[in-house]
Amino acid sequence: MEETLNSIRNRPRFKLKTALTPDDFTEQLRLQMQRQNSLFTGKISSQESYVEVKTEDDPSWKPRLTLRAEVEPDEGTYIRGIFGPKPSVWTFFMFLYIGFGTMFILFGSLYYSMYLVKSKDDTDFSWSGMATLFSLLAILATYLFVKIGQGKSRQQMQQLRDFAEKIILQYEKDEPEPSES
Repeated sequence: MEETLNSIRNRPRFKLKTALTPDDFTEQLRLQMQRQNSLFTGKISSQESYVEVKTEDDPSWKPRLTLRAEVEPDEGTYIRGIFGPKPSVWTFFMFLYIGFGTMFILFGSLYYSMYLVKSKDDTDFSWSGMATLFSLLAILATYLFVKIGQGKSRQQMQQLRDFAEKIILQYEKDEPEPSES
């Protein structure tokens, strides 16, 4: 249990073994959400559930806890959880990183190769140096926006972690200690 608790506190993903079936877990989570109705909102389904902190507005930085109960053959049921932003927000920022990174590599390669060749013909690619610098600044700006968003959602993330510690951990099945022979 201590290992799972540390995993919830320190990492965005956790996994714990439970004695509940996926349907039982879904029902228990639904009951817990009704009890915590004033603090949390979300969607509970048999496939995947998510929990968010209730707020007056709906910022794009709002973190969520996504939960999934899966049956692994010969092992039992596992609850997998992940803390993070909405999938659309994560995808948007990954798109920006990949796009600006690709621009940086392309324009940087063009600038560097023209610098090595010392091209003096009609095709002047001096603009590629500025485009490389712009791409690098765009990557840094994206990183700063991500950090600002994480800072704004720090309190809500802590509330979700507390929810996971108090509610989800009660369903963890303790593994029997190996007997010494």
